[in-house]
Amino acid sequence: MTVIIVVMHLLGSGHLARALVLAKAFVTAGHKVTLVSGGMPVAHLDTSGVDFVQLPPVRSDGVNFRRLLEETGEEVASKTLNARAGQLADLLEKQKPDVLITELYPFGRRILQDEFRAMLGQALALPKKPLICCSIRDILAPPSKPSKA
Repeated sequence: MTVIIVVMHLLGSGHLARALVLAKAFVTAGHKVTLVSGGMPVAHLDTSGVDFVQLPPVRSDGVNFRRLLEETGEEVASKTLNARAGQLADLLEKQKPDVLITELYPFGRRILQDEFRAMLGQALALPKKPLICCSIRDILAPPSKPSKA
């Protein structure tokens, strides 16, 4: 089975570390796994045994998850977001996964919803649609606004 796990860790490395544990468990079970990171590189995590893809990284502006920054600290450019979307599209087309797992989305990472929606739309357009799952690390708090529910 071919599995793609997509994680966009925007503040620390917890979501990526957790996704890596899932990826290694799939590998141990004999599956081919690609772990895609959209956050900042994290040198201390051991990605051996897992096909690891680093998208052009972005991060949140501290705990302000409504503003994304590039590695330079500048606000993320549309060119960067387009490159990320293109890389995800290429990966899906090349691997045609049996399973596609998002970390947290659609329950979080709404700032990247265009990127996620494009990826999910493409996955659903594949000749053999993958099983699409969401992995959630956090216990989610109720939305602050009724419109978010």
